Amino acid sequence: MVIMFGVVFVILFLVLVFAFGQIVWIYFDAKERGDRLKGVWTLFAVMSLFLSIGLPFLLPLPLIIYLIISRSFAYKCPNCSHQVKQDFAACPNCGTQLKASCSSCQRPVDASWHYCPHCSNPVEGGRY
Repeated sequence: MVIMFGVVFVILFLVLVFAFGQIVWIYFDAKERGDRLKGVWTLFAVMSLFLSIGLPFLLPLPLIIYLIISRSFAYKCPNCSHQVKQDFAACPNCGTQLKASCSSCQRPVDASWHYCPHCSNPVEGGRY
């Protein structure tokens, strides 16, 4: 009987450590990424902790959802791995050119484009 109580206690302790570790990790990861919704993500993780009391298999769900959503919008500089926005022409951290610029309007263009979508100027080096 005592051994059974000890096993249950250890399992509950490990589940709580995982749950609180997940909440802390989500908060600090969102903060490091500069996510404006870090409080919402943390609240989501805390609320799911209470929802998963009866259904423990739901415990890793907020972490999985956070990782899928936060990583799907992340673009990184190939030189320094700094997070950049998709439409940046250069990395704000190291200055690496990420996209070519239109010679007319100076906005970022893709090398495979024939014309600039902003000013309809032909793109230099575009594939015809």
